[in-house]
Amino acid sequence: MKRMSPILLALGVLVLSVGLSMAQGRGPMVPVGQSGGEVELPVGSQFTYQGQLKKDGRPFSATCTMAFRLYDDATAGNLRGAITTTVAIADGLFTVPLDFGPYAFRGSARWLEIAVACPGDPGFFTLAPRQALTAVPYALSLRPGAEIIEAVDSGAVLVARNTVTSSVSGGLLGVSDSTLGYGVFGRATAESGQTYGVYGVSRSPIGFGVYGVSDGASGTGVYGAATSTAGLNYGVYGTSPSPWGAGVRGWATATSGETCGVCGQSDSPDGYGVVGVGLGGTGVLGLAGVTSGSNAGVYGRSDTTQGRGIYGRATALSGTTYGVYGQSDSTSGRGVYGVATATTGPAHGVIGESNSTGGHGVHGSALATSGTTSGVYGYSLSTAGRGVFGWATANTGSTYGVYGRVDSAQGVGVYGYNSSTSSGVGVYGVGPNAVIGESSTPGYAAIYGRNQATTGTGMGLYGRADSPDGWSGYFYTTAGNGVYISAPASKVGLTVASGTKNAVVRTSSGSRLLYSEEATEVWFADYGFGRLQDGKAVISIDPLYAQTVNLEEPYHVFLQVYGAAEVYVSQRSPAYFEVRLWSGDPNVSFSYRIVAKRLGYEDTRMAPAPWADNDPNLYPERVPAEP
Repeated sequence: MKRMSPILLALGVLVLSVGLSMAQGRGPMVPVGQSGGEVELPVGSQFTYQGQLKKDGRPFSATCTMAFRLYDDATAGNLRGAITTTVAIADGLFTVPLDFGPYAFRGSARWLEIAVACPGDPGFFTLAPRQALTAVPYALSLRPGAEIIEAVDSGAVLVARNTVTSSVSGGLLGVSDSTLGYGVFGRATAESGQTYGVYGVSRSPIGFGVYGVSDGASGTGVYGAATSTAGLNYGVYGTSPSPWGAGVRGWATATSGETCGVCGQSDSPDGYGVVGVGLGGTGVLGLAGVTSGSNAGVYGRSDTTQGRGIYGRATALSGTTYGVYGQSDSTSGRGVYGVATATTGPAHGVIGESNSTGGHGVHGSALATSGTTSGVYGYSLSTAGRGVFGWATANTGSTYGVYGRVDSAQGVGVYGYNSSTSSGVGVYGVGPNAVIGESSTPGYAAIYGRNQATTGTGMGLYGRADSPDGWSGYFYTTAGNGVYISAPASKVGLTVASGTKNAVVRTSSGSRLLYSEEATEVWFADYGFGRLQDGKAVISIDPLYAQTVNLEEPYHVFLQVYGAAEVYVSQRSPAYFEVRLWSGDPNVSFSYRIVAKRLGYEDTRMAPAPWADNDPNLYPERVPAEP
């Protein structure tokens, strides 16, 4: 074969040539989101390649087969595309369109390897070296890491527009694979004026100016951070001039889990997670649009020991104002509903305070003229909470800790009074549910009872059932705990006179009772498993369990072996006990039960219970005969 020498000339990518012609002159600026005329067709990924071939130093003419291979290295590298086509060569010159697809060029360098087979040749002849594909100058602004810098008035430095009118498409897509990266990052460097790091506009009635989606288990769809430590700044700031619009709207589409449409967090002890300011309307409006289920228009939660789930303050010194105002149009709804789900602590379903000489700690009005209505309705699952708790701190004036009002002839707002020091009822309710309290605030109680007598047998809460199948006290919870009892040291936490102490379990034969094991002294037990190693095992006592018992006193250890062996406890100490082999398998497994005196109750044994000496269920013979 005669020697073939290449003289190849790359004219550049057609797409970049178009970009060059657009950048050479400043035409009229088209505002972002508006059309400058007819929408043109996209350029595509094809480009034109030209070159010259010579045989024995002279140009020639023929129709040859040429193979073009695209690599990411000048000598080795990875193959990024391949095209074989028939090319007409006239006087050594040829022009060929090449299209390696839309993903072949992503800003990294590329080299073109060419092989030629002309009529009469035994096969392909690969030309060397590979030809570097270079970009036209203005196309360099599109390479990775490049910057486009220009002073553009009333417009944008870079506009990307997708003319598709349907399906999920984007004008500009940013992707970051970094664990600390940003898909799209915007920074407004001006230190004054109304600037935006990222600014989005949507003209669709159901569109979004800025829309963020996070697929991570704990990610953030849209995240805004105001890092300045001074001034009035915002992590995320939204404004809407529409009479029905929203400055910021959040939508949590998950149908389960603890989600937030808009979630605000403040690390400052004086800060606010979410602040709403209404200069002529409503500061914060919460709307639960579904017509069923337990949902909330506004939900507030505080995990601090002195926090507020929802805190409202009306600072006006005159007029009919409300710190928190709630309204319900439902026939079974609540204007304001509070639940204290905490099972310990001085919790309150609703708490109100008034410093005015004529104010009310809590004021409730039931305006219905019929039916069983409640001026104030509270509910709490906590055994130490309050269904309704009101505090009027003024020392003069007609104030009310709790004030209720009903317009119904059969209704009672809230009324409780008992001046007797012997017996009587402060609050008395009659009906299918004599007294009902509901609370939705953590740490509060639906019904709170307190006996202030410092002597005698008093009851904070007293329940009585005259039905042989009734319950003097009944506690039900859908998600939390049942009953919490707190008593001072050396006092009795729970006493059952007559009857049994038991748990109810579900079985295939219906609900059945499991009974508690009683003892003459106060013992705490712990269970565990162990195994001998070469005839010996040292079992460390659980340090948390050790804090509840007195291990300086003698304690019991009961063993159960699981194998052919006999073992015994050879040593006991406050921190551990030792088990040794008597006979049999030196590596036998076993379980143990340790029983120790409860700390502070070491000397308690069958203590007297004088308050129950006249219990009618224990001593029916002592019940006075009815006249």
